[in-house]
Amino acid sequence: MSSIIFNGVNSADLDLIIIRPVIRPTWGEEYEEIASGGAIRKLIRKSKTFGNTAFSVSMAITDASPDKIRAIYAAFHGFGKLILSGSPYEVMDAVLSPLIPEPVALEAAEFTLNITALPFAYALNPTILNIKDAVNYTEVPNNGTIFSQPVITFRKSIAEDTVFDVNGREFSIKAAGLSEAVSGNLDVTIDCDLEIAYYSGANGEMISITPYTEGDFPLLHEGMNYVKHSGNMTAASINVKERYR
Repeated sequence: MSSIIFNGVNSADLDLIIIRPVIRPTWGEEYEEIASGGAIRKLIRKSKTFGNTAFSVSMAITDASPDKIRAIYAAFHGFGKLILSGSPYEVMDAVLSPLIPEPVALEAAEFTLNITALPFAYALNPTILNIKDAVNYTEVPNNGTIFSQPVITFRKSIAEDTVFDVNGREFSIKAAGLSEAVSGNLDVTIDCDLEIAYYSGANGEMISITPYTEGDFPLLHEGMNYVKHSGNMTAASINVKERYR
C-alpha cells in the first residue's frame, strides 16, 4: 500500500489510506521570454534556476474522530522532508498546504494533500567519501541525474592557505580564516548549496569564514569527478549529495 513520510511521520501510522498511486514529480529548467529590438517575436532563454513543482495526494480515513483529525493536521502541514513510498531512497524538501477534509460517510473522510516540492529529490543516504589523503586527484562519483552541490568537511594541522581543486577549478580559503579552527582542532565546512564556509564553535555555533574564500563553490557533475586539496589535513570528507531531476 502506498504511503508518505513527512518529517518522520508515516501516513500509514495514522491509518491514512492513499487512494491513488503517488508518482514523484520531476523538475526542469525555467525559461524566460525576451523582447529584442524591433524583432516581431520574442526570444526564449533558459534560466539558471529550476522551478518548484506542485502535486497532490488523495487520502482517506475511516476513523474521522476529532482526535484522529487533529493528529493528522499536526503531522501533515508546513515545511519539511518528504519521502514517497514509490521512491523510498529519495527525500524532497516540500511545503504541505493545510488539509481540508470532506466527509464521505458517518465516520469517514477524504483529504487532498496539496504539496509544493522544491528541486530536487535527494539521495536519502548520500555518498560520503574520505578525502583526507587526496593531495593528488581522487575519483569522486556522482550517481545522480544532475550536477550536485557537495558538502566538504575538514580539519587542518596548519593554518595556511588551503585549496580544493574539483575538476580543475580551484576554491580556496585564506589562512587568516582558518587560524581559530586549527588552534581549536575544529571542523571546517564548505556548504556548496548554501555557498557558505564556516567552522563549528565550541558551543556548536556556526562561525562564518566565507569572506576569506576565493573562487566559485565547487560543483560535481554527473558521472566521475576528480578532487584534490593542498594537504596537511587531519581529516577530510566530501558528501556528494546526489540528487535527481
